[in-house]
Amino acid sequence: MVYVLVKNLPELLASNDPQQAVMEMIGTVKPKLVFESLDSAQLYMDGELKVMSSDYRAKYSYGFVELDIKSKDDFKAMQSKPEQLQKAMLAFIIKGKRMNALWLDVKEHEKQQLLDMKYQEPTPEDVLLKEPYLSVLAKMPVSLRFLCFIDYALFHHFNETWTAYDSREPGSVLDLFNTHAQVCRHLFLAGQSGQLTLKHVQELQSSLSQNLFAKEEKSRSGVLREGYNSFPILRDAVSLDGLVELLKRIRGDKNNDGFMIGEVKHIGIMYQFYSTLSNSLRVFYLQTKSPLSFADFSKVFVELKERALKDTIKSITQAHPQVSESMIREVIGLELQSIKLDVMCLDEENYKKYGIILFDTASERLLHLASQTELRPSQAELPLALKLARQLSTINHDHLAKKSDDELFAIAKNVMANLGQQPLSILTPDAKTAEYLAQQAIDQYNSNIKKVKTPDEAIRCIVSLVHELELIHLFHDANCRTNYFLMNEELLKLGLKATMLYNPNRLDLYSVAELEDQVKQGMRRFDYVIAEGSELDKMNKEWLEKKPSSQFYENMATQLNKVIAGFNQRYEDHMKKLEKMLDLSSSDQRLFSSNTNKTLLISIKKLFEQFKGDSNVLRFTSAIHLMDKKEMEQTLGKDFIREMESLQALTRINSSFYQGLTANYSNPLNK
Repeated sequence: MVYVLVKNLPELLASNDPQQAVMEMIGTVKPKLVFESLDSAQLYMDGELKVMSSDYRAKYSYGFVELDIKSKDDFKAMQSKPEQLQKAMLAFIIKGKRMNALWLDVKEHEKQQLLDMKYQEPTPEDVLLKEPYLSVLAKMPVSLRFLCFIDYALFHHFNETWTAYDSREPGSVLDLFNTHAQVCRHLFLAGQSGQLTLKHVQELQSSLSQNLFAKEEKSRSGVLREGYNSFPILRDAVSLDGLVELLKRIRGDKNNDGFMIGEVKHIGIMYQFYSTLSNSLRVFYLQTKSPLSFADFSKVFVELKERALKDTIKSITQAHPQVSESMIREVIGLELQSIKLDVMCLDEENYKKYGIILFDTASERLLHLASQTELRPSQAELPLALKLARQLSTINHDHLAKKSDDELFAIAKNVMANLGQQPLSILTPDAKTAEYLAQQAIDQYNSNIKKVKTPDEAIRCIVSLVHELELIHLFHDANCRTNYFLMNEELLKLGLKATMLYNPNRLDLYSVAELEDQVKQGMRRFDYVIAEGSELDKMNKEWLEKKPSSQFYENMATQLNKVIAGFNQRYEDHMKKLEKMLDLSSSDQRLFSSNTNKTLLISIKKLFEQFKGDSNVLRFTSAIHLMDKKEMEQTLGKDFIREMESLQALTRINSSFYQGLTANYSNPLNK
C-alpha cells in the first residue's frame, strides 16, 4: 500500500467536487509526502506537528489517502494518470478513522450510517415522545450533547467534534448550548406556549448569534437583514426535487425582483486595497530613517492611501469591467469609515505618542483585514456583489415565466450537474419582501398547526415553515441554526421527538417531502446516539486528543445541565406525589366509600406500576385520559386529576395523537 499525506483533506472532502479536489492534490503532491506504510506516514506527521505552534496546530487539518499501489516508485509512474489513481484509491484516514473510498460522497457515507442504525420508516407512533425529552437527553453522555445542534455529518463523515466548530466560530458552541437550555427552560419548566411570532424567531437568532456578532460595534444579533441576501447551493444541501420546487416557485411568484439563482462573484475590492496599502505603509516605514513632522506624516499617509485606491480601481475594473470606479470608491469609503483607519493615523496626539511606527501598526492591521477579505467580501462589498449577481442572473422569473415543467426539470438537472464547475447561489428577495413572506409563513403555520390530526401532518406543517424561513434567509447570519432550533422547539411543543439532522443545511434546497424523511431519520439518529453512546463517546475522546477542553466543555454545558437537573427533580416530585396519593387511596376511608370505583382504582394502580417500570409516560397519561373524569374525581379526588394535568403540562406528552393512532383502548394495559 501507498499512503499520501494530504493537507486540508477534510476541507477537500467537503467541497462541491471532492473527487476532483482530491485527485488534483494527489497529482501534484511532493515525493516526501508519499509513504509505503501508515506508521511511517503518521511518524512524519507527528514530527511536523511538534514544531507547530499550539494555535496553528489546533487549526491544522490533514489526512491520508490509502492507495492500492505496491511502492512509491509505482505511485510516481502513475501520478500523472488520474484514471489509474482513482481506481487505486481505497480509503481516507482522518484522525485515525478509516473511511472507505466508496464513501467519498457524503451521501453514500450517510447511507452506511442509516444501515448502522438499522433505520426503517417509522410508524406515526414511533415519532411520539414516550418519555419526557429532558429525561431522554439525560441518558445521552454529556460529552455528546453537542450533537443535538451541530451537523451530524461533521462528526460522522468529517471526524470533527465540537472543538473544530468552535475554532471556526469562537463562542458559537456556547451560544448553542445556552440557547438549547433557554428553549428547554421555557418549554418544560416555565410551560410557555402560545402562537409562534416573528419576534420569537428573532429572539432565537439573537441568542444563537451572541458571540458571532460580539466584536461588532453595532451587533446584528436578532436584527432582520437589510437589503438582499444570498446563500450558496452546496452539493450536499440540494436535491433535484428541491431545486425543481424552487424553480416552480420562481416561475409562479410573478416577482421580477424575487428569488433568483446566480453566481455571487468575490470581486476582491477590499482585499486588493488592504494588501496594496499595507505593503506601501510597511515599505515606507522600513525605508524612512529620519523623523517626520506630523504634517509630512499626514501628507504621506494621504498620498499612499490615494495611490492604493487608484491601483485598486485599475486592477478591479480590468478584471471586472461591469464594476465602475464610483462603485469601488463607494465600497472603500464605507469600509474605511467602519475600520476608522484615519482616526488612528491622522490623530496628532497618536503621532506624538507613537511616531512613524503608526505606519507599521496600520500595515499589520490592514494585512489582517486583507486575510479576512481574501475569500469572502466585506460588509461594504457584499451589497455590490449581490447587485451584480442579480443583474447577471439567468434563472429568474423573467427567464422561467414561460417554461414548462419539463423545461424546469432540465434546468434543475443542468444546475446540479455543473455545481462543481460553476458555484451558484440562491439570491433572496429584498428585506421588506423577506419580512412580509416570513410573517405570511408564520401566520399560515399558526393556522395550519391547529388543524393537524396526525404526527405526519404535524411534521409536514413544521417542515414547511422552517423550509420557507430558511429559503427567505431573514438574518445576516445564523439562519440555519435558528431554523434548526425552531424546528425542534415546535416538534417538542407537540410532543414529538426531537430530530438530529445529518446536514441541517438541507433545509435550504431539499423538497418538503424529502425534509420530512430527513426529520424522521434524525429522530431515529437521536435514539441511536443514546444507544451507542459509549462507543461514540470513545471516538469523540480520541478525536479531542489531548486538548485541555473538558473543563471548557463542562462550563459551556452548565446552563443546560441545570435545566435537566431542575426538570428531573420536578418530574420525580410529581411521581412521588402520584404514588403517595395512590398508596393513601388503598388505606383511607375512600376505599370503603360507596363513591369509590374499586375497578377503576385497581386499573390506575396497575397502570402506574407499569409506568414506574417502563417510564412510558405517553401510554400512562393516555390511558388515564380515557377514563371517566367524574369517576376518577370521586375515587381519587381533584388533587389527583390536577397532579396528572401538571405532569402532562410539564412533560408536553401529547395524548391526543396517541389516542388517534391507537385502535383499542378497552384494556390500556395491553398497549
